[in-house]
Amino acid sequence: EKFLLGEVHFGSWFEHIKGWLSHREKFNFFFITYEELKKDLRHSVENLCNFLEHSLLPETIDTIVRHCSFTNMKDNQMINYTLVPKEIIDHDRGKFMRKGAVGDWKEHFTEEQKERFEKIFQDKMRDSNIRLSW
Repeated sequence: EKFLLGEVHFGSWFEHIKGWLSHREKFNFFFITYEELKKDLRHSVENLCNFLEHSLLPETIDTIVRHCSFTNMKDNQMINYTLVPKEIIDHDRGKFMRKGAVGDWKEHFTEEQKERFEKIFQDKMRDSNIRLSW
């Protein structure tokens, strides 16, 4: 409920994404979704290299892909939020990084909650061109 209302640390996710997307023409930034990363991490890294106009050796890309895999990131305290104070993220209630599966959030929601989220997402993001494949 708090997420949908934007009453979480760092505010509304919807406003955050829309705010950045509204500056797409003004600022030169690379936008990628978790779903894209999960679908093809290597291709995503290569796309980022192209965006940055910086080529990397295949071995370097291999290293990046290995370090950026969900499994490695889940176990890395500098990434998995286990160092964040309990007041911000209560790790007793669950891990920030669960399974790494696209759409897994649906397994934690009732049908009513899923429908409500989809409706709110469509309403809040209708003016954006973002399309998430979960």
